[in-house]
Amino acid sequence: MFTTFDSHLSTKQLYYPVSSIYFENAKLQAYVTKIDGLAKRYKLRIRSYYSQEHVVHMLEIKYKLYDKCLKERMMINPACKEKLILGKQLNSLELLNNPVLEHAVRYQYLSQLVPFIQIDYNRKALFGIRDKQIRITIDFDIKCVRYHVHTNVKPYIPVLSGAVILEIKTRGYFPYWLTCLVHKYGLKRAAISKYVLSVQRIAMNSSLCVQ
Repeated sequence: MFTTFDSHLSTKQLYYPVSSIYFENAKLQAYVTKIDGLAKRYKLRIRSYYSQEHVVHMLEIKYKLYDKCLKERMMINPACKEKLILGKQLNSLELLNNPVLEHAVRYQYLSQLVPFIQIDYNRKALFGIRDKQIRITIDFDIKCVRYHVHTNVKPYIPVLSGAVILEIKTRGYFPYWLTCLVHKYGLKRAAISKYVLSVQRIAMNSSLCVQ
């Protein structure tokens, strides 16, 4: 036994639902810069984690700076989430000493970002027993929908029917046991973007015009 389940899960919970709202503009900036492989790009999203006891909302900015992937993130309350989604102005106290929120508001304003796509899935999360820096996630039942603020109707579209995304996160090294598992099951490294796949799936089913 090399891994254990995420400590935030209850003993009866083997996975937890995740819901991400991605922001985009009329030029599909986040999508196009990803497809074009630009060395400098970013994505803005609000990710919500659901457990049996509570919901956690995280504001996240993902950066790609040449060969480095960086992430700024912070926990936000439902009121702040609603303001960001509706494009309402945050007051100075909310922004005080809060660089992540300040950066998000600046990007949202300068790039005219609005909520565009919601991506939902279930996640199993494992951590190394001896090395907590090792994290393995298994995402399944991935589905997406165009995000509309004023409707609760969710005509979800499957993103990867019958497939899962396995992600291994380490600090630049693989322990021997993990290397053996990768070779045993013939795992191959691949770049997969849930956001890009979701945009393409929605493009096959509806208009991509951002309203």
